[in-house]
Amino acid sequence: MLIIRFFLSILPTLGQKFTLNGEAAILTFIDDASYTLYNEEAFYVIDSTGIPAITLTQQDTCSLEFDRRMIVHGSLLASTEKAFQIENNEQWKLVVVEDFQGQILGWSEDDISSCSGSIDYFLGGHCKFSNQIVSKSWTLPKHEFVMLQITFHFLDKWEGESAYMKVDGNYVWSESYQACNNLHSSLCVYKGIDVCGDDFPDRIGYPVKYTGKHTSESIMMEISTTLDRDPCEASWGIDDVQIFIK
Repeated sequence: MLIIRFFLSILPTLGQKFTLNGEAAILTFIDDASYTLYNEEAFYVIDSTGIPAITLTQQDTCSLEFDRRMIVHGSLLASTEKAFQIENNEQWKLVVVEDFQGQILGWSEDDISSCSGSIDYFLGGHCKFSNQIVSKSWTLPKHEFVMLQITFHFLDKWEGESAYMKVDGNYVWSESYQACNNLHSSLCVYKGIDVCGDDFPDRIGYPVKYTGKHTSESIMMEISTTLDRDPCEASWGIDDVQIFIK
């Protein structure tokens, strides 16, 4: 079972229709009362008292209509073969998650690290990556669009160099970073937040996101930087790789 996270606001409109073509879902409807739609053994709509308001025993292709305004948010569990739709619009489906907490498979580099004694490991880290190209390919279910998300860690003494990401050989993201302004470097080191490695402040958890049309059955991601120094002076890492399709 795969987790699909989504956030959707529906403006004041009557007669909203939700169609589920999947195996499980968790949704929250917020209005005058709160409702939860989920699938354990069947579908339910639960009001704020916890009493089932609607019960559907079908496991697939279930449609519900709500004649009220609502905000929708939450998580969706779905199979790789089917999708979740709102107003006939297919929602993103999460098909790849890699958090580097277990065995590292398929990556061109497999060094992992953590910072300040944390149990949250990530790929790369202090004294690990400089200008290496870190890559991996995945096979995907049939799809028309792809969304790829990672978090990037800029570690130690970056001096304006850039990090970048490629998808299938094409540049889709780049970002430069400077740990400290040269005019105030001593104050920067003193006031900055050092999480990993040397005394220079780090930028941890920088969000990277790419969305584009994609129909190939495989996808390749490459990440690297323009650093040309010892990785014990300036380095980087990535975490929480997620690939969505629809």
